[in-house]
Amino acid sequence: MNEKDTLWDYSQVPSRVWKWYLSPDGDHWMEVHIKPSGLTYIGTDWTVQSGGGYFGGFQTFDEFLRDGPIQKMPNHIAAELREHLEAHRVPGGATLRVLHLTRVDDLVLQGAYIHLDDNPITVSIDETLAQKREVVFFGGSIGIGDHQLSFVLVFKSKQQGSDALWKVHGEFSFAITPGTKTLLLETIRDEDGSIRVHYLQ
Repeated sequence: MNEKDTLWDYSQVPSRVWKWYLSPDGDHWMEVHIKPSGLTYIGTDWTVQSGGGYFGGFQTFDEFLRDGPIQKMPNHIAAELREHLEAHRVPGGATLRVLHLTRVDDLVLQGAYIHLDDNPITVSIDETLAQKREVVFFGGSIGIGDHQLSFVLVFKSKQQGSDALWKVHGEFSFAITPGTKTLLLETIRDEDGSIRVHYLQ
């Protein structure tokens, strides 16, 4: 097996935070935090009237090492983060893929708010979601053991001129063993017309 096919265990990577400034006056900055599930980006912006902290995005360790950062990041911090992850990971572990399918023909996904073990991994209100029947909410290494996924999904009607929205929420627990695992979330319409999300693993 070559390195690109290796499963990596990141459970022993020490927590750490890197911070860098996005404005010359130092009133807008970004931090990246190492969490058990991956990298969480937290921004703080005082350059606008509604300034304060905001969610800057989430990235699995594998995604960062493969694609680089999702936020503008100084090269020396990106290099330090890469070195930190590669120095403390070990072969083994498990990977998880969380896939969502919309099986209700007259609805499209407009917003997704996903938490894995109380850490946000997806916060998205994006018109491009409506163009995708399948959406991957998570894809990367995950610690072996018990986990919890919670979600709020917002759907809108395909009907022209309709502003109707449907909000579906839920949570479930699952166990991870060594190897690869896929959780399939399906949005369906019950016989009574209600919308719900169930999952298969």
